[in-house]
Order: sequence, then C-alpha cells, then structure tokens
Amino acid sequence: MPQALERSEGCWAWVVLLASVVTQGLTLGFPTCIGIFFTELQREFQASNSETSWFPSILTAMLHAGGPLCSILVGRFGCRATMMLGGVLASLGMVAGSFCRTLGQLYLTAGFITGLGMCFSFQSSITVLGLYFTRWRVLANALASAGVSLGITLWPLLSRYLLEDLGWRGTFLIFGGVLLHCCVCGAVVKPVPASVTPEAREGLPSPSKRPSRGCLVACGRAIRRHLAFDVLRDNVLMDIVPMDRFSSALGLFTILESISILISPPLAGLLLDATDDFSYVFYMSSFFLISAALFMGGSFCVLGKKERQGPWAEVKGAVPEAAPEQGLTTEDMDGPEKRLRVEIMYVTSV
Repeated sequence: MPQALERSEGCWAWVVLLASVVTQGLTLGFPTCIGIFFTELQREFQASNSETSWFPSILTAMLHAGGPLCSILVGRFGCRATMMLGGVLASLGMVAGSFCRTLGQLYLTAGFITGLGMCFSFQSSITVLGLYFTRWRVLANALASAGVSLGITLWPLLSRYLLEDLGWRGTFLIFGGVLLHCCVCGAVVKPVPASVTPEAREGLPSPSKRPSRGCLVACGRAIRRHLAFDVLRDNVLMDIVPMDRFSSALGLFTILESISILISPPLAGLLLDATDDFSYVFYMSSFFLISAALFMGGSFCVLGKKERQGPWAEVKGAVPEAAPEQGLTTEDMDGPEKRLRVEIMYVTSV
C-alpha cells in the first residue's frame, strides 16, 4: 500500500520531505540555543545552576518523552493534525514563557508545553516519511536529518541577535511566532488514506464493537500497542519495524532516551554548585560516555558470539525425548552432554 501511495502522490512526496526538513530544524535544533539564555535566566530569577538547568532538561526530555502520546494521536488523527497541534502547543508555551515570573512557571510553559508540542511535530514528521516513501526511504530520512544540522546552526545565531536587542522575554515571544511554522509544515502533509493507517492495517474493530474487558487488560493492551517493547531485542528501528508500528517503536525509543536527558543537566548543575569547577562536569560526562561505549561494545560481542554459534546451540541442548519424533537418537558420552545421531529407515512395503 505505501508503494501505491507513493505513486499517487508523485512529486508531492518531496514537498512533504521539505516540510519534514524544516520541522526537524525547528524542533530538534531548538534546544541547542537554550544555553545562550542560561545566564540571563539565572540573574532574572536569582537561581542556582542546578535550579536553572531544570528548564532546558524538561524541555529536551519532553521533546523525547512525549513519544507514546504522539503515537496515540498519530494513530487516531493522523500525522497532519498531530504536526499542527504540536506547532500550536510549542508556540503557546514560548509565548506564555515570556510572561513568567517564577522558574516554576517557566518549567511548565516553555519547558513542558513547548517540549511536548515539539515532540508532536518532530515525531510526526519522521513517521509521515515512512508512509510517503518506500524505494527512497533511506535517502528521505537522511535528507530530513540534515534539517537538524540546519537548525543547530541557525537557532543560536538568531537567539544571540534577538537577545541583544529584545532581552530573553522578547526573544521568547519571537520564538513563539517562529515555531508556528510547524503548523504550516503540517498543513503541507496531505491526509493519508485510511487503508494505510495503523488501525486499518491491524484490522482492529471499532471501539463500539470491541468486547468489554477489564480496566487492567485494556491498559496493558494499549501499552503494548503504543509502546513496541518487542523491538528491544532488535537493533529498536526503520528497517526492522513495520510502518504500522513505527510510531509506537519510535515512542518507546524516545521515552527511554528522555530519562537520561531529564536528569543529566540538573546533576551537572548540582556538581558545579558544589565544586565551583567545570572540570568535574567534564569528568562526569566523559565517564558516562565511556561506560556507554563499553556497554555497547560488550553487547555486540555477546550478540556476535551468539550468532556464530547458530543452530548448533539449539541442537546441543535438545531434549532427548523429542529425538525419536525427528528421526534422531541419542548416544551416551562421557560428559553430561548427549550427541544426536541420525537413523535412516527404509520403507520396503506399505
């Protein structure tokens, strides 16, 4: 079905790709400019490094942790509506943040609401590429990722220019207008036919026709549907997950990523407040990066060893009782292991 969709859309698929490039630049590239306002916010609210660092950590964590909710919205309303909703929320959060008088208000507005809105726009822009592209899907994702680099380059330049003339409040207000362009990008995405939506592919009955179940069972089914936990045993995404489950797998991947994003900046700020030395922050960052690299290297070694063993490990641990059913018998050996021997029987009459 995606092939038919790509043929029917024609050149419009590349217009959707351009919208995805702009959206990812506006969302994923935005957190890189928050550090420019750190000193101004600290002076404005008379806060410590740890307290001020909660604002960018909440913003970036919500940019990833909102994945499961985004998956639900995409499955229910489609990528177009979800992208536009995200643009509205991101804009409202920044506009409201420009009027905040306490750090707590800033956490809620420019942190939580803006981050959640960016999550809706960002993840919808990734999911929609899988629906519009099949043959050129890898190229489309690579080009869309270039939008992140563009945003990382332009956001700090714009932030520095506006901060010098308008202050952080005026800059946040302008940012609210800039983030509304996510709505424009969402409007470019034409609605995907119902035949390729996740609900239609899974063949699920309508809510009114579903059998009544207990609350816990319904919640468990919803979690399994919108958080694809089974992809954890694979290497978690675009090549191994069907498109009808991609938004769920992406939601699981990003919510795991958001945990470390949420706690890392406050921990670094707390360490800086305690030591008043940036060197320890770099030492801590280096420790976590090196430990992550060692963990990944060890994991790949274990997986490679398991793949090299192949089916021999299964044959070696086969249950003796099952051997006769497969035409196999076992022979005793000196050790506790048993060796399988093939017995060939010739049928001479029927």
